[in-house]
Amino acid sequence: MSQEVSLLELREAVQLYEQEEEHLNLSYTWYLAEASRFGRIYFARIPVPTHKRNNTWYVDHDKFMEAIEHHRKSLENRREVAESFSRGIVNGQTGQTVEGDELIYKVLGDFCLVRTEEDWWIGNTFGNWYCNKCQTPAKTEHEKEECQFCKYGKGCGGDCTLSQLYCPNCGNTLDL
Repeated sequence: MSQEVSLLELREAVQLYEQEEEHLNLSYTWYLAEASRFGRIYFARIPVPTHKRNNTWYVDHDKFMEAIEHHRKSLENRREVAESFSRGIVNGQTGQTVEGDELIYKVLGDFCLVRTEEDWWIGNTFGNWYCNKCQTPAKTEHEKEECQFCKYGKGCGGDCTLSQLYCPNCGNTLDL
């Protein structure tokens, strides 16, 4: 015996999603194309199944509400991460990337690579290293050999020659 799925018209779902803070601003045509092409639409990184009945597209109501709740929790988490970071609290373990409001950082030992929205606007897409112990900018040394991508002019998009991070303020050091 199959369980009946509660449906919500796609147009209504999109309108509800557009009322959420910091939603992705996509055209209704995009949603229709995704529904038709894949039989699902992503709202807030959650796949929501779609169904077409009598020339009208619908989404799974429960899955859609799950996606909205995920979106709200994600926004709240990003705000908390940004607020913690502004107070000098670094969340995450080594190797973990943490996303906050208008910033993203990757933790590496007692240092973190921080990229802010401002960095993107000014063309600093790589970001800046900071010491987690004293929250001051770290210095870098680049003594490693370039990776194969960089050697042949393709670029790896990373910092493959990075060999050491050190903090001139507190003396914290990390050899890579």
